Amino acid sequence: MEQLKIGEQITFLRKQKGLTQEQVAQALGVSNQAVSKWESAQCSPDIQLLPEIAQYFNVSIDRLMGYTSKDTVENVYLNIKAFFEKIPEKEVFHEACKLAFLLHEVAWTKGYKHQPKWDTNRNLGLSNERPWDYSCCSVDDGITAMSGKSIFITEHKESEVLRPSQVRSLQTELKNLSEANVLRTLFGLYELTKEDEQLFVSIQEIAKQTKLAESQVKDAIEYIPVQIKETEEGLLYHIQGSYMIVPALLKMILVDVIYC
Repeated sequence: MEQLKIGEQITFLRKQKGLTQEQVAQALGVSNQAVSKWESAQCSPDIQLLPEIAQYFNVSIDRLMGYTSKDTVENVYLNIKAFFEKIPEKEVFHEACKLAFLLHEVAWTKGYKHQPKWDTNRNLGLSNERPWDYSCCSVDDGITAMSGKSIFITEHKESEVLRPSQVRSLQTELKNLSEANVLRTLFGLYELTKEDEQLFVSIQEIAKQTKLAESQVKDAIEYIPVQIKETEEGLLYHIQGSYMIVPALLKMILVDVIYC
């Protein structure tokens, strides 16, 4: 067993039940500041208050103190959070991707209970080994797909039916992307800037990357959501915020079409 911080446990249990710090404080007869200090690890609850806190959250004192078996989701969850809090910021995304590969494998096999019975000793995500170029599974619960270093997981029960206005917006977006030069410009801009969110590039750089004429890039970029930076040398471009996900998803779709 591994001891976890009681403040983390209280935070987790409170959020799990959808409660505010104020609600917890009122129920336990303490101040809001006390609950806040518990959760931020500035201090711990009085030992005489532990039974009341455990009863309020409907857990044992052992669990409240962080003594939980390794096979509980809560314990794994808190350990993962603790791990990411300790590692350097520059390593966070890479380590998160390792876990994403594991989650894809787990969802695909339904916890290794269904075919294919992948070898769990291969430790997908922990090494550079890639057992498959592409894998996708659509089942009653949801869809999970992996292509190269991209992972996509969605749960069916969380999905919503698109409203007519959303369908029209999507239609417009797909129509714009149906032009070959727009796609080439989008992927070119993506490749040039994907590793640095602060990097802006010129029309000339995009033209060189895509092997398009500068005039073609200028026309195409009008159909792509971009951020624009004005400099003495001219305008520079970067794909706008969350639109960076579009090229990655399109690549995954392309691989799916090829394999199908």
